[in-house]
Amino acid sequence: MNRTQIIILLIALAIAGAVAFLFMSGPSDPRAFLVQTRQIGQELIATTNSQRLMVIGSGLHERLAQLLASPTLVEEVLPGDEPEPLGNGKATTRLILKNQKGERLGIRLQKREDGDKIDVLGYWTPGSFMEFNSRPMQRVPLH
Repeated sequence: MNRTQIIILLIALAIAGAVAFLFMSGPSDPRAFLVQTRQIGQELIATTNSQRLMVIGSGLHERLAQLLASPTLVEEVLPGDEPEPLGNGKATTRLILKNQKGERLGIRLQKREDGDKIDVLGYWTPGSFMEFNSRPMQRVPLH
């Protein structure tokens, strides 16, 4: 085998490995859901919406608008739920957004068993229990 054939073989093996990894790490893989949660955060920053979410309550829409008045980024994506009293063990992941002013917003997300959509279980200001939204959210349809 010459050098070119070896390189082509290595590239083919790398592609086959990547495809196999994607199939093995399908939607039930927790790492895949962490990546999806980060993508949701980026969509929320760009549009205050995400097609991946079932609904976003009006209170969360308002809080996002306040946060996004300053440039914002995905600060952190965490597996599991917050400890009580913020969490109840039902969240699959938590998304933390932070803007340039240092304001933060945490969002608890739960993967639905019946499909690809995700429920927003609640939101809070990390470091403060004052703004925790423990009431049922007013549902606003996605556009």
